[in-house]
Amino acid sequence: MGNEILQIKTSEKKFFLQYLMLKKPIFDMYISSLTGKNEQMPAKLIHVVAELLYYNHKYANLEDNERWEKIFNRNHRSMICNNLSIKDSQLNTYFTMLRNYKVIVNNMIGKPFVVSPDSKEYELVFKFSLNGEK
Repeated sequence: MGNEILQIKTSEKKFFLQYLMLKKPIFDMYISSLTGKNEQMPAKLIHVVAELLYYNHKYANLEDNERWEKIFNRNHRSMICNNLSIKDSQLNTYFTMLRNYKVIVNNMIGKPFVVSPDSKEYELVFKFSLNGEK
């Protein structure tokens, strides 16, 4: 059995985008199965999710409802727009797409999409099971 470990040095803010970029093929498969079309999650949409996950982590000490209400308030929406150099109308479109993809449910990121690094390290493991086909 072979292993390959890639050490990625990152910041707390960059972690969420890098994590999502590594999992992008999985998100694309999820979206394709949901829509019945061969679709891919647009890069800007991944950036929006990364921002939401970062703020979710930043305010982890708050109760779920209070935390997500804060994240989706006007102030944080403006910060996300500024961080991503997008307009509020574009952010609304991205939020609608994320709701359609069931990533945002009841103004919260769905549990399967939430990642919260508990320490200074986080491991993401891909395990490939080969079935002998060429």
